[in-house]
Amino acid sequence: MIFFSTISAMILSLASDSTTLTARVFLYYRAKLLSRSATEIAILMLQNRNPSDPPLEKLVMHNGNFNVTMHFFYIGKDFPAPHQPIFESSFSDTNGTIIIDTFIESVVGNSPVKFHHRTIQKP
Repeated sequence: MIFFSTISAMILSLASDSTTLTARVFLYYRAKLLSRSATEIAILMLQNRNPSDPPLEKLVMHNGNFNVTMHFFYIGKDFPAPHQPIFESSFSDTNGTIIIDTFIESVVGNSPVKFHHRTIQKP
């Protein structure tokens, strides 16, 4: 009898671990897809901004079960006066380049899922 109760406790534990892992994998892939979508939205926002507007340095969004934080870093010399590039390059092909760091964090569950995506873009 003790043997059967031990085996059933192990089976229940394995089923619980499997369920938790499946939920984390599902949230991870949702975070990954959300990071790509958020990055594309940010690129569209950057393309539609007026150059005389102050530079976009940080963008925070909340999407259901996730918090999205984006940081923007400018490289090159082709930016208007208020923009301060983190690196001034003498190469013409890097002028006007933006590095976008996207951080996704889930706000549900006991163990939050975090994901980071970095994009180098020339809008």
